[in-house]
Amino acid sequence: MNTTDMLSTTRQQLILRGCKDPIPTIPALYPLQRLNLLVVYANPLGVINRISEYVRTNSLAAKWQKGCSNKILCTTNTSLTIEICLWRQASVHKGRPNAVIVDVNRCKGDSIEFHRIKSLLFDAIDGGTRSKRQRVPRTEKSLVLTTMKLKNLSVRGPLTLNGLGNLLKAVSVACNLMSGRTTAEVVAGIKLLIFLTDMRLTNRVYATHVGNMILTGKNPFGHRVDTKELLYRHALDDGTEDYHRYVVRAIGNSFKLVQDSSALKKPDLMDLWAGILPRLFLDMDNVDEDPHTAHDAARCLRAMITLDKTENVIFEKAKSGDRVTQVISYLISYGKLHNAKIERVSRALVILLKDGV
Repeated sequence: MNTTDMLSTTRQQLILRGCKDPIPTIPALYPLQRLNLLVVYANPLGVINRISEYVRTNSLAAKWQKGCSNKILCTTNTSLTIEICLWRQASVHKGRPNAVIVDVNRCKGDSIEFHRIKSLLFDAIDGGTRSKRQRVPRTEKSLVLTTMKLKNLSVRGPLTLNGLGNLLKAVSVACNLMSGRTTAEVVAGIKLLIFLTDMRLTNRVYATHVGNMILTGKNPFGHRVDTKELLYRHALDDGTEDYHRYVVRAIGNSFKLVQDSSALKKPDLMDLWAGILPRLFLDMDNVDEDPHTAHDAARCLRAMITLDKTENVIFEKAKSGDRVTQVISYLISYGKLHNAKIERVSRALVILLKDGV
């Protein structure tokens, strides 16, 4: 049992097995962090269902921790891992239900993203009442300081590099890292390419240049770069390396960026990238074990088919692949239950394959 909406089903199975109280009582002197804590006076199964719905809507991957009946491990597509612990605390008031304590902790990943997800999760559990309880500054001085801080905050847009030369240097650094001997170096290089091809983080003009360099292996001046060979080689690995899903995401970003590029509408280039289709289908078929990689693979396939409107190289090979329809149908079913992003991209794939782009 390994993802999202199955959480409530797992709880019901525990009850059917004879476990009258699947959520254990919190031990005495158990360490709790106040900022990562939420106390809810509600039915435990109702709390679990709300957690399940939040995880599905926000496309997190979740599973019960082995050997623990009250701990859920959630991961995001940015490698943030969160542990949700559920505890029961007896009520001291007559007629009031027992309290369910939701303790959320960060195992690894970005702390800022963790606090954002934690806050939204708590709002989803208690119906959003937490957002209405804002702290009021105690003194007029603190109110003035708070207002000054808010005014001084500047909203930054996507990164605009100072000239094309800096962009080429950044891509060169990424290639050097991907050629490194350690996994950490390879991951750092691929993540740099993901950053440079993400329109939310990098100006679209520069991101498109990087996308072209990744897919064609040439920079804007026609000189050779190693991005295509390095990413293509890593895309065909057996998927056991930690950086495989980052490779798929970088390629997907690139295909999405260069939708209007004539440089890629060549049969030889499309035939080359069509070679990763079996690997993408395998990633999509492995959605139960790694839903984030499956989503990135489906998103990459969608961008590839959309780009290949004239030659139809990708479209024909994708449609003639073994078990393609079955894999995409299972992705839709899985996404409907567990992951909203997977459901959306899978339905878009069905439309593309059905209409022949």
